[in-house]
Amino acid sequence: MLDNDKIATICINRIWNSNGSLDSRMESERIRVRDAYNAETPAPARKGSSKYVSTDVFDAVESLGAQLVETFGAAQRPVRFAPQGPDDVEPAREATETVAYVVERQNNGFKIKEDVIKDGLMCRMGVVKVWWEE
Repeated sequence: MLDNDKIATICINRIWNSNGSLDSRMESERIRVRDAYNAETPAPARKGSSKYVSTDVFDAVESLGAQLVETFGAAQRPVRFAPQGPDDVEPAREATETVAYVVERQNNGFKIKEDVIKDGLMCRMGVVKVWWEE
């Protein structure tokens, strides 16, 4: 049986290992995509070559991002709590409204969704950190 300290140590080691491996594998890909998104690559191969740079990556990220934001960002209620019985109807409705208010109004949920979708399209990973403060 593992105690809490051993579990915490295992988790911390796994997190550190995953971060290092992900960064080393994806960093060059992220730079390549960012440069293509910003129309900075490919640079002319030699003097006198065409200076045309395609904006295909920018166009793809923006158009697909807009579709995904519309799909996931249009909902005014990010979650819906379903009552388990007749006594739960009002608490479920209140919980649904509370979460909608906190996510959408207090934390600008639409902008968060927009940012994480763009990060996901450009970096192959979009992360949102969530926590609750009393």
